[in-house]
Amino acid sequence: MKTMATFAAALALATGLVTTAGAASTSAPGVNGPSRVLIVGDSVTQGRDGDFTWRYFAWRALQQQQDVSVDFVGNRTGTHVDGGHLWDGAYADPDFDQDHAARWGMSMTEMLHSPSDVAPTIGSLVAAYDPDVIVETLGINDLSYVYGNAEDFADEVRLFVAEARAAKADVDVVLGALPQTWVGDVPDYNALLPTLASELSRPESRVAATPVAQWVNGVDTYDPAHPTTSGQEKLAAVVTGTLRPLVIPAPPAFTPTSSPSQPAPTTSVPTTQPPAHVEVPTTPRRVRAIARGKRIVVTWRASAHATRYVAKCGTRGKSVTGIRAVVRSSAGRCKVRALNDAGASPWRTVVVRRSGQGGLNRRQ
Repeated sequence: MKTMATFAAALALATGLVTTAGAASTSAPGVNGPSRVLIVGDSVTQGRDGDFTWRYFAWRALQQQQDVSVDFVGNRTGTHVDGGHLWDGAYADPDFDQDHAARWGMSMTEMLHSPSDVAPTIGSLVAAYDPDVIVETLGINDLSYVYGNAEDFADEVRLFVAEARAAKADVDVVLGALPQTWVGDVPDYNALLPTLASELSRPESRVAATPVAQWVNGVDTYDPAHPTTSGQEKLAAVVTGTLRPLVIPAPPAFTPTSSPSQPAPTTSVPTTQPPAHVEVPTTPRRVRAIARGKRIVVTWRASAHATRYVAKCGTRGKSVTGIRAVVRSSAGRCKVRALNDAGASPWRTVVVRRSGQGGLNRRQ
């Protein structure tokens, strides 16, 4: 095992890059106990039999910080064993909080569009484990064989955050940059991630992006995707540096008192009205999907309270603010859902009609 000195140096650098991540916080994580951290990821996060995993190094580093108390939560504890044993593997050192919600081969697409026992929705995980912070380290599988470009996957990240908030409105989220920078659109996704995090962040539900762990392929990895111990240490450092400001308890609120010799001012001060309650949008109606060559034109009527929509045809999708999307796909069905900051509506699914085919799409 490498010494913790290398990890500590990387952590110090990562922390310096993200010291403002929690500056706008109004929440107070850890006031009633440790901050609950739900780690959702793929094989890089789960690890294989005999790994330390980056979760191990993150846990050990967080335990050494006096102002931080965390509890990793999730539906799994083990690593992956080659041959199909999904969570039966052991650790190089089991002395850490092993709870997680990661799985070898996991994609965000599964969680959002094809949930199952081995790929539960993010909303169901949040409802079950009540995390203060979600650490999301998915994406390499999506960008490798599901999505054609970084922008399409970014739309799925928006939906991921919206569905997490639908289950818990004040949950914070850490979005993990992908360290496999030699794969496809990964550099483009990493480049847009800080802006995406800023776009999604709210005072009551902060979103922060990690820096990119500087993996060297063949040194920090044992194949083109999976980390050696040094890669695990580097990834733990950037995640821990981003997570730390989100799990530090807020200081007690200071209530000023008037001095006996200084009467309190009597000038009235306008009060700020609290923001209006935002309702989850309604399901889109009158959805139609017409295939024209290699493109499918999907249209629908506007939903109440919606600020944007996601249209999906097979594994391809688009996020739009209007009531029309064009998706390059040969799928036989499409579906549409509405979103806003409060959450997402149920999907409305329709059968795709070929151009020139009569009749309207029937709701499925």
